[in-house]
Amino acid sequence: MPNLSWLDAVEARVAQATPGPWKVEESDSLEGWVRLHVRTQYGEWICEVRTGVADNALFIAHAPTDLARLCRLVRAQQRVIEAARTIVCSYKPQDLLNVPVGMHHCPRCGEMQIAGIPHLRDHAGLSQALTTLEREDG
Repeated sequence: MPNLSWLDAVEARVAQATPGPWKVEESDSLEGWVRLHVRTQYGEWICEVRTGVADNALFIAHAPTDLARLCRLVRAQQRVIEAARTIVCSYKPQDLLNVPVGMHHCPRCGEMQIAGIPHLRDHAGLSQALTTLEREDG
């Protein structure tokens, strides 16, 4: 499993920040510059950005909700990856000598299988992880 300590740190920063969504509002002009204020949905001031960098204001305004969603998706994808790693049974029937060709129960997981062919175990964990991922992505 990959080291996701960086994701823990991102999630901690998201949790400590003022909750989103945030929005960008145009304010007065100052010395020819238009000021943009980033505020919470309740009007609390987050920061001020001057035009010329309006894209930065949009980036800042979307950061809390975008990062929270990305963190949830990464966690859900990790659950899918972990579930997928365990779906193939580690028993290798092709390595057995004198096993008749045909169907039999795997001595390791109990699933019915064709002799000589790797098989899948119960994949309820993968199915559940994929369902969670689809909800997070929707």
